[in-house]
Amino acid sequence: MRIRKGKQVTDYYTKQRKRNMLVGGFVIVAFCIFLWLIFIFGELPVAVSGLRSFEVLVNFPQAPGVQKNTAVKYLGYQVGRVIGVTPPFLFTDSITGKKYHQIKVTLAIDKQFRDIPSNVDIVIVKRSMASSYVDLQVDPNRALEPMDPKRPETRFLTSNMPPLYGTTGMMSEFFPKDVKEKLEKLTDSVTRLADSANEIIGDKANQANIRQSLANINAATAQATETLKSLKSFADTGEDRIKQTADKLAAALDEINVILTRINEGDGSMSKLINDPQLYENLLDSSQELQLALEQLKILAADMNKKGIKLKW
Repeated sequence: MRIRKGKQVTDYYTKQRKRNMLVGGFVIVAFCIFLWLIFIFGELPVAVSGLRSFEVLVNFPQAPGVQKNTAVKYLGYQVGRVIGVTPPFLFTDSITGKKYHQIKVTLAIDKQFRDIPSNVDIVIVKRSMASSYVDLQVDPNRALEPMDPKRPETRFLTSNMPPLYGTTGMMSEFFPKDVKEKLEKLTDSVTRLADSANEIIGDKANQANIRQSLANINAATAQATETLKSLKSFADTGEDRIKQTADKLAAALDEINVILTRINEGDGSMSKLINDPQLYENLLDSSQELQLALEQLKILAADMNKKGIKLKW
């Protein structure tokens, strides 16, 4: 009887061990399948983000390179991800009544970042390799007001807000916003200078200070032409507006070259040039702005060349 009882106990533990091993095997297999599904469909990050983040809807005229899990950055720091991109839909402007297509992008922003102003500029910034990220840009001079007067908390980004409006500008990580603004300012300044000079070009004259200013602009013009050529050789921004801005600058500089040629050949009025204080100030200002902006362009071009980027014009 003792032998039989001991044998029964042994059989019982053996069966328990086999059952536990079988259950453990099923658990391991199920966990492996779960990981495989996450790898294939990539839904876990989105599901988890819904628990620890709030959603913000943004309408864009286009969304190149934006997809699920695209990074959302604020002051260069990642604060969330894109969790949804809808196909283009027909949008009606409530002010003008015009209809045009938009793309709705859903941003999931971490709940710890509830102090982001709701009046931020939401811009899609293009990277290399056709990827992008969504950048939240703040203007410190812009007044902080709630989007909904009945909800003071809408001074900052929060959930259940009406859709915001984003832009897809000429910005890229290789063409910063400050450089773009300086280039546009320079273009406007040179264009105004050319228009003013064309109005008063006439007879010959020789004044050292004016000739020195013109010489400075002539040198800067040559530098601009060289820099623009280098940008065409190895820049990469992927935006048509950069080409337009560069062409506009090149055209304005060509016009100044024509003015310089006419003055040097004697077909102009240096006395009128001297007596026009506005033109004289424009000459000095444009000379300085050309030097500053061109230095920025040379640094940008060198950085692009180092990274082996090429621009398609």
